[in-house]
Amino acid sequence: MVKKYPNDFTLERLIKNRRGIYIDYLQNHPAKTIVGVYSPRPTPEATVSMALDWADLPLYEPRDFTIKTGPSWLKERGDLFLGVQCRPQSLLHLLGFFNGDA
Repeated sequence: MVKKYPNDFTLERLIKNRRGIYIDYLQNHPAKTIVGVYSPRPTPEATVSMALDWADLPLYEPRDFTIKTGPSWLKERGDLFLGVQCRPQSLLHLLGFFNGDA
């Protein structure tokens, strides 16, 4: 993805040097964990990872979603992640993308 779309994706570990979407390939390992949606984060503000619509990304910062504000956001907007959980997912369509066929 980084080779094919260098302006959109990055492998850069340092946040200050990043542009685009960071692909954290180092987390792709059976012994690693990732943070799921709606998980509390270890921050002083008690931020929560939140499912957002793409249109909302420029409007919010991670600190806007906390254990206090998260429930009201979900009540107003609904669970944007629900469709992902209820719909079977397949990665087969990505095989061509990664093989350079897409």
